[in-house]
Amino acid sequence: MSLVACSLLAFAQEAPKSPPLAGQGQAGNSQPAQGQPAQGQPAQGQPAQRPTGGAAPSQDAFKFGSPAKLGDGLTEPMMWPAATAEGWAKPVLVKWQRSFDDALALAKETGQPIMVAVNMDGEIASEHFAGVKYRDPEAAKLLEPYICVIGSVYRHTPRDYDEFGARVECPRFGTVTCGEHITCETELYTKYFEGLRVSPRHIVLEPSGKERYDVYYSWDTQTVLTAYVEAAKEFPPKKERVRDGLPLTQRIASPDIVDRLAVEQAYRAGTPKVRRELIEATMKTREVDSVELLRLALFGLDTELAKLARQSLALAQTEPAVDLIAEVLKTALPAEDRDLLVAAAERLGEKFPRARTLATLHRGMALGSKLIDVAHAGGSTT
Repeated sequence: MSLVACSLLAFAQEAPKSPPLAGQGQAGNSQPAQGQPAQGQPAQGQPAQRPTGGAAPSQDAFKFGSPAKLGDGLTEPMMWPAATAEGWAKPVLVKWQRSFDDALALAKETGQPIMVAVNMDGEIASEHFAGVKYRDPEAAKLLEPYICVIGSVYRHTPRDYDEFGARVECPRFGTVTCGEHITCETELYTKYFEGLRVSPRHIVLEPSGKERYDVYYSWDTQTVLTAYVEAAKEFPPKKERVRDGLPLTQRIASPDIVDRLAVEQAYRAGTPKVRRELIEATMKTREVDSVELLRLALFGLDTELAKLARQSLALAQTEPAVDLIAEVLKTALPAEDRDLLVAAAERLGEKFPRARTLATLHRGMALGSKLIDVAHAGGSTT
């Protein structure tokens, strides 16, 4: 294998080695340490095992009213009815943030709690939440006090962006790409799942990111809805953010999905003057890296805006910028722009190892070889 191929493999993010997913009627495969209570074991006096099999509801699920088993006379399809084709066609009404970092930044700014939702394909209760509850106006309204993030390991689209840099949103969850909810799930697994990958799961976090409640394996949907309502009462009421009259160039500084969508829509619909103002604003606002906005310019047809976007990208501070830099470096670039982005990768490499690998790769490719005459490598030797 060539050195370049080895470097590319090193740059690719290694998939986490973690247990398989466990669904509503399945027990997690993590085992408690000897002498320790099992994961999700209920308080004393509660049944430790579902009579019909699978793991017991979490302690917080019991706290918010989960029964110990499915109600008499009920079946799982009755409790968690599948969405119809018409139901799946409805828009998702929950505004999921694009990353956990965005959610944390917004929570610290506003004081709102974070609601972490975990979902998996093909599991009956997860299918119900994704296809019914997250599209239901009444259920979505219960989540308004929260800053919401969604994690799922499944991909529902073949790509996250089209050839012009426009986002391809996940049809199952809306507002996020599949790459975003997969990345989010991986990060949440490391921080909060304690080795148990189970779905559906709803975790309430304080604005600092500290866990407050963890609800899973409940035997009804009402338990989850009750958790939405009761947990929100423990935090100050949500304060509506004032956006009326706020220039779009200022909304670039916000990590909120509502502001991100508004800015990107304004860019797509805007005149060349508006587009330039928005890209220039990204160079002045360093609180948030607007990599998705920059992507629209980088892969658009306006070469001047693309050059300006490359200059802004070179100032980025966050890890998502590393992937965008890698994509841009695959394209034909003026030498000065390539050097600018490689230097940015080197700077980001102080915080993110993948960026350091990326910079090393491109520095190495520029050195050439003493053994191969690249200029004449394809020519005839006769």
